[in-house]
Amino acid sequence: MKIKSPQSPRLAVLYIRSGPDIPGFLNPKAQEEACRRYCRDNHIPVSHSIRVHCGAKDSLDYLKTLLSSLPGEVDVLFALRFFCYSTRLPQLAELCLQYQHRHVWLCSLDVEGPLYRTLQTLLPGEYQRAEQLRE
Repeated sequence: MKIKSPQSPRLAVLYIRSGPDIPGFLNPKAQEEACRRYCRDNHIPVSHSIRVHCGAKDSLDYLKTLLSSLPGEVDVLFALRFFCYSTRLPQLAELCLQYQHRHVWLCSLDVEGPLYRTLQTLLPGEYQRAEQLRE
């Protein structure tokens, strides 16, 4: 699997989440090892890992606040699985749009390429109000 974004990733941050809705075999160590192995195999440098323990809703809120504190050179945020938010796909799609406005791609090892390409949940009008989503 190769990331197909408009540019080659310069620097990645790994997002490692544990919580009550994450299966035990996807413990934080296993998630981080899989993400680091993918980045190493694809020559993507990793800045650092962020580990959080929370449920899916709180995780989406955390990811919104994280966006403003990412270093400017980071252009991809990797997680092992973003589809654990399947009950919140519209919110996840909106979050992808917010990250894209900062030129950061959300990528998940459970789908190929940037996550936004897989999420077809936003309506055209939501893209037109994208400037409001940045805040």
